[in-house]
Amino acid sequence: MREVSLTWDSACLSTTNFVELSEIVESIQVIAHLEISPLGVKQLVSIKFKPGKSTSDLDSITFLSLVDTDLQPSNNLVAIWNNHPLVALSSSAQDIHIIPPYRFENGAIFLKVRGLPKAISEFVKLSELWMKPTDVKVSDIEVHQSSLYQNMTERQHECFALASQYGYYDEPKRITIAGMASLLNISRSTFQEHLKNAEQIALRWLTEQFVFDQETTND
Repeated sequence: MREVSLTWDSACLSTTNFVELSEIVESIQVIAHLEISPLGVKQLVSIKFKPGKSTSDLDSITFLSLVDTDLQPSNNLVAIWNNHPLVALSSSAQDIHIIPPYRFENGAIFLKVRGLPKAISEFVKLSELWMKPTDVKVSDIEVHQSSLYQNMTERQHECFALASQYGYYDEPKRITIAGMASLLNISRSTFQEHLKNAEQIALRWLTEQFVFDQETTND
């Protein structure tokens, strides 16, 4: 298994239609994929708008269309349909997984992809046909055996990240199990099961890290 981190900085994207997007938002973070097809992806995203801008301004972006609004107003969560060529490339590629959350921030794109070595190599080459990345960092997953998310499935990762980021563990809770399940278009019981398994993995990982740190200190 291999992982690659790709970055396209603002200078690199200055000749693309992402410039239009950077005039409306400070950042867009993709939390989860709600639907995937060769033509694009339905994405659950958190948007931080620039002063005076709102969801209505997204209509001017040719590769984006609004699907659902006000899913979680306090967190600026919306669902969008994204058919940008880079997204279409990602959704149609075989043997890779685009790892959320990934983001567009201050005019730059930050993307992480995991998959089979050959598939990763092909994806990087194809992405360069659209726009050569500013930075590409490739690593073998086996080097990161202690990684928390490596031990989770894609859906467990999405559920745990959503709960962590949007206040499920706050006191009082800022989002409910039912609310998170509706964002991912899955049942409450299914979401709860994925989250429970993810929490058990996280607890086991933290315990292992604590034991490792103690052993290292004693040595």
